[in-house]
Amino acid sequence: MTSRLKFLALLAGALNGVALAQQTAAAAADCTATSFAIPSWLVYDFQSVSSTASSSFRVLNRATNTTAELTCQRATNNQGWSTCSAKNGGGEGLAASVQLLNSTTARVLLNETWSCSDVKPHKNRILFTAVGNYSIALTCSSSPPTCKSTSTGPALIQASLLSPVKITPAYLDGPPGHDNPGCTASSKTPAWELGNTQYNHRTIYDPQGEPVGVQTQIFLQTINNATGHISACVGPLTNASVPHPLICTVQEPIRQRKDVYQSTSSVYFTPHTLVVSVNETWFCDDLDPTAPVSITATSTATLPLSCQTFNRSEIESAPEIVTFCTGPDEPFSWGGTFLSQAPLPPYALRDPVPSLDSCTISSVLSLAAWRLSDFETVSSPGNDSFKFSIDFLTSVGANVSSVTEFPAMVNQTGSSVNVSSNEWVPCKPFGYDAEPDVPRNCSFRWDEGSKFLSVDAEWWCADLDKEHPVRFTSVANTLIPDVSCVTEGTTTRCTTPAGKPWVASVGPTSWTA
Repeated sequence: MTSRLKFLALLAGALNGVALAQQTAAAAADCTATSFAIPSWLVYDFQSVSSTASSSFRVLNRATNTTAELTCQRATNNQGWSTCSAKNGGGEGLAASVQLLNSTTARVLLNETWSCSDVKPHKNRILFTAVGNYSIALTCSSSPPTCKSTSTGPALIQASLLSPVKITPAYLDGPPGHDNPGCTASSKTPAWELGNTQYNHRTIYDPQGEPVGVQTQIFLQTINNATGHISACVGPLTNASVPHPLICTVQEPIRQRKDVYQSTSSVYFTPHTLVVSVNETWFCDDLDPTAPVSITATSTATLPLSCQTFNRSEIESAPEIVTFCTGPDEPFSWGGTFLSQAPLPPYALRDPVPSLDSCTISSVLSLAAWRLSDFETVSSPGNDSFKFSIDFLTSVGANVSSVTEFPAMVNQTGSSVNVSSNEWVPCKPFGYDAEPDVPRNCSFRWDEGSKFLSVDAEWWCADLDKEHPVRFTSVANTLIPDVSCVTEGTTTRCTTPAGKPWVASVGPTSWTA
């Protein structure tokens, strides 16, 4: 982030004119997610003409789908920087400047403020400001004396966010195998290889020899020859004669944030014939990152499984016959049928477009929530205790999801459970020194009479940059539902029903990066 933000001081002096961006389309449906995760611009058709001492190019904001057609008159001072203006006017927000470093390179600096309003139910427009720069390789001709961008595709200018959070998002790679040499070409004749495979069929009999139960399960891996990615599929099989859909996941390293473009596999398996059917979509940009494509193909093959059958009649209570099958010792490959190829936006795989499900987006927009459960207080002279479980939910996207794999437990002993003085009690245990946790730290305030709990929590979001997480703080206030109390002697124990969580929305958040 530091190296790219060094240009801020230079921008302040160089960008004396403001280029007005012309709206060419409505803001993109994923404006907010794109603004946070990949703030950036595409620069098209850059050229510099010596006879007019000017440069021109088009700029597309990838978040807003807003285009500006710019002309830049060459300056006689200011270290050779040329300020730019839009040809046809439009809404203000974009400042641009160009410097011709030599006959083969031009540097473009951009600073833009824009807004997004695509996330619901958030009611207000969100303002973003970002800054970025890029050096464009030029090819010059003498007649007429003109220098143009060497690349036929657009240049990508990746930006640093200045607001609403000051951060340079980490640049991630796209889906597995997208830039493998030959990915696009080999996808025209798709093929798969069988990976680790196990198939089990178990028939259980009663002591009289009548079948009383069947258990059938398969695990198989398919390897896409174009990308090399592995799809691991599992599933129960209830009818031997019909194709069964399997649940498949693409095996890849844990990704810092979810992408819109993810390889997917739809796999069916028929036990009686050992036939597997695959319908798969994957992505390639090995020929040109400015022209990525999605590819869909299908295939069918009879798997050459090696099977053994065991008659386990020694089990007197429920004898069984088990058939156990594995894949062949030698590699097994089969071809498929190419179905379709569709173009994607430039750099959609090299600088992957994110999905909406994001810890940072939910936190900035106050759309996140705490999920609480297992609430318990014990009030006893000299031995009070208080505990509850808490984990963090993002409410952006089609499905509410938890950032944490399991809830954190707050277990406070030796403190009053009815803090009438409005004193905040620190949560324990928190403050681990490993990966950022959600929540990282917290304190709580509890009123036994009203059954009202307030949680002042800090959490970290690392979906934009794992090495530099954004720290958030907010207060959630919630009425504890379904509290029941039992008093025995001098001890009162109050609890919520086991396994019945409830959700407390976070209030306005504050953050530091």
